[in-house]
Amino acid sequence: MPRTWAKLRCKVDCQLPHLEVFSEMKAIAHSAGKDSQKSKKEKIQKLLVASQGEEAKYIVRMLQAKLRIGIQIPTLLQALAYAFTLTLPGQGATSGPAQVTDCRHGQGKKSPGELELQMVAMEAAVKQAFSEMPNFDHLINSLLEGRNSRSLLEVCRISLGVPVKPMLAKPSKGIAEVGERLAGKRFTGEWKYDGERAQIHVLSRDTIQIYSRNSENMTEKYPDVIQVVKDTLAPDVESCIIDSELVAYDQVKKRILPFQVLTTRGRKNIVVEDIKVQVCLFAFDCMLLNGQPLVKEPLEVRRDKLWKMMSPLEGKVTFAVHKNFDDINEEEIQAFLDESIAGSCEGLMLKTLTENATYEPSKRSLNWLKLKKDYMDGMADSIDVVPIGAYYGKGKRSGAYGAYLLAIYDQESEEFQTVCKAGTGFSDEDLIMHYKFFKEHLRPCAETNYHVHDKLKPDVWLEPCQVWEIRAADLSISPVHTSAFGVKADGKGIGLRFPRFLRIREDKTPEESTGADQILEMFEAQASTGGAPADDDF
Repeated sequence: MPRTWAKLRCKVDCQLPHLEVFSEMKAIAHSAGKDSQKSKKEKIQKLLVASQGEEAKYIVRMLQAKLRIGIQIPTLLQALAYAFTLTLPGQGATSGPAQVTDCRHGQGKKSPGELELQMVAMEAAVKQAFSEMPNFDHLINSLLEGRNSRSLLEVCRISLGVPVKPMLAKPSKGIAEVGERLAGKRFTGEWKYDGERAQIHVLSRDTIQIYSRNSENMTEKYPDVIQVVKDTLAPDVESCIIDSELVAYDQVKKRILPFQVLTTRGRKNIVVEDIKVQVCLFAFDCMLLNGQPLVKEPLEVRRDKLWKMMSPLEGKVTFAVHKNFDDINEEEIQAFLDESIAGSCEGLMLKTLTENATYEPSKRSLNWLKLKKDYMDGMADSIDVVPIGAYYGKGKRSGAYGAYLLAIYDQESEEFQTVCKAGTGFSDEDLIMHYKFFKEHLRPCAETNYHVHDKLKPDVWLEPCQVWEIRAADLSISPVHTSAFGVKADGKGIGLRFPRFLRIREDKTPEESTGADQILEMFEAQASTGGAPADDDF
């Protein structure tokens, strides 16, 4: 058990009853409606007044979801899988070391090799179960019932009202790479819309909830979308989960508007009659229909069901523009890509229809490829990064930050790794806005999970609280940056050259920024085309 968490347990158990703390935390999380903010403040005040010593510090950290104990969800899932493999339910609570040993070897005297295979299988099952049912209470209760790697998914599966992490696509360098990945497979191309990912849960004809890509409940933000979904659902649909994109839409000129327009839309207390930024829902997948999960069905089947579930309504709800391909035809793909760009989209999403075409929550699959118009600019895709440091501006930029130290998040090591310094792409308004925002999010020193070279120490350290989308000319081996550190060269990482700021990604958390594995894949794809530059300083 990490030292910080052990200290927290000791303090809370000794002074504040831990069940009372838990019940108050739960009450705060579920507070809603009129005067809910006042109720939350009173409950927090009650907790802090009753705390002693360091308890207040840890209570505040829990409320901020920043306990900083060095453990992230992947580590917890792996630990659960190993624990329930090595110690079966009912044997671990009172057993000593001898009994644990019996549990490991007494069940048919498993060899170390057999035990390792069991642990690997259980880890895969636990991660898959959590991706479909991201609820630790449900997962642990199922394990305590004695569920093994085969039966766990029978009870931990995609369900109404529990948002799952959406399936993601791999970026591709161009049509040639698409040909290599999808050769010999039937696939479809869909326009890639520049909007907000929306997972729509129809719990009943009267109860509909909308979730963002990071599982945030956006129901209050889109009352107009809820109404149009109710109006367009087929009569035989009692419940469903739809994967879609919400896009700002000009109802008069009948055209898609830029993502920046969508960001100006309000978030709370939305009145349908007062909405100025109208949206259109572009549905492209279905994960559940009338209580029956569809994630194991191929895309062709899921999409056929989706098309029968809703009736399109111009400018309000429709299906992603698509074109099917029986084989690779570069001219047709290029023509369809050009159509998408002319239609104010980013490019194409290319997906297998029947072969390896299941829906894989939270995974970035090679069976879904992004082909964006910007692949011709150098890099195959934009990068989502986290500002972790800033440098004071000079000259025209004095009085603000002139450049930022940007990092990606490595899920394996659970740390932020630097990938570039960026000082371009900012308007004067951007610089002022960022400076004001980060003034409230300064840190006296680097966080413990920042991996930063001594040569890149910024003037100020920033809390990892925002995600930016950036683009760069290419990637190179870097002696000072730490992303994918040591993988391509001893003592060196991979950095971005000539980065520029594009926009803030409000739909992502810092832990959902680009990963080290994605940076490595982009670098290797670039190298395969002969575009990998030599070592660079930044």
